[in-house]
Amino acid sequence: MIFFKIMLFVKDMPDLIREEDTTIKVPDSQDLTRKAEVFYNPEMKFNRDLSCLVLAEDFKSRIKKRDSYTVCDSMAASGIRAIRYFKELEKIERKFKKKIFAIWLNDIKKDALDAAKKNLKLNRIAGKKIVLSNENAKTLFSGNRFDFTDIDPFGSSVYYLDSFFGNSMHNGLLAATYTDTAPLCGTYPNTCLIRYFAKPARIDNMHEIGLRILIAKTNIIAAMHEKTYSPLVSFSRRHYFRLFGRAKKSSKGTIKEHLNNIGYMLYCKKCMERKFVGLELFSQKDKCSCGENYDYAGPLWTGNLNDSDFCDRLIPCANDEKMKEFIEMLAEESRNGGICYSIHELAKKTKKDVLKTGKLISVLQKQGFNASCCHFGGHFVKTDKMLNGKEYGKIAH
Repeated sequence: MIFFKIMLFVKDMPDLIREEDTTIKVPDSQDLTRKAEVFYNPEMKFNRDLSCLVLAEDFKSRIKKRDSYTVCDSMAASGIRAIRYFKELEKIERKFKKKIFAIWLNDIKKDALDAAKKNLKLNRIAGKKIVLSNENAKTLFSGNRFDFTDIDPFGSSVYYLDSFFGNSMHNGLLAATYTDTAPLCGTYPNTCLIRYFAKPARIDNMHEIGLRILIAKTNIIAAMHEKTYSPLVSFSRRHYFRLFGRAKKSSKGTIKEHLNNIGYMLYCKKCMERKFVGLELFSQKDKCSCGENYDYAGPLWTGNLNDSDFCDRLIPCANDEKMKEFIEMLAEESRNGGICYSIHELAKKTKKDVLKTGKLISVLQKQGFNASCCHFGGHFVKTDKMLNGKEYGKIAH
């Protein structure tokens, strides 16, 4: 349904599109498919807005100490993202009176690169700060390294991670998009197993599980290159997942400690009890407190999905109230830890009333547990209490 709406929206647009302070020209009509030579996706504006905030925060933290800062939009398409990045960094340079950044616009499709060139000209952007490249992203990563690398394919970014980590800059920031939500959310479990070597689960918190599978897989690939990947901002929205994280060259001890955050989520289909266990503690014979056998999802990331301190620094920079609220929610989720539960599903299992999210959070906090809303939906609560049907029934009596 979302895909159909996007196609209609784009076909009805004039060929000039304005997004924030950037204007681009796109084809009069287009299909948002893997075969499209050039496309602009209006559904991804939120993604680009948040990406600009993350990039700006990283750039501001480095500009005083650095003489250069390179950004790579590895799949530039129309160039909208790279042009917005350029304008964002230019504002910061003017403030600090220092010129250090350069942006690479790369796309394997020549037509896309030609469109990006026209849009650069339309926005009066030229000079040594812009590097145009017509390569496969894997080849590009193998021969170049960047401070901020953006991978935004139609599908999964996993195919590019080995090339990225094989030559990534220490403390480099990776932004990666995944639109293969169906495998990660359990619709096609075999595809998820082949692509990510992980078992998904089609249950109420399937998007959380998908996000955790991605962070675990990213860390496993990073470890192969003696590096760690630390998530800064990670979220699921509509038809995609988006991850921002820091890649660091690390010692074997640090990598081993980091990988201790990879394990499994055990869950009960009958009462919804769920918990994380480490790789070494996992057993398919484990039983739930209600007596049923646990099912499992993973391997997946059991640590925080976001860096709350980093998120806190983004909040004052967001111009849009909805964006501020979204980032505040991500920060709060990470401060509280725990696992997400759908209140509707808990009520359905117990045949009790659907409690308001705020009320359930308040009760859990009074019991001494951490609890908060979470970005996966308004009817979700995230808590470090092992919530199940029996416990919910006591609260919703």
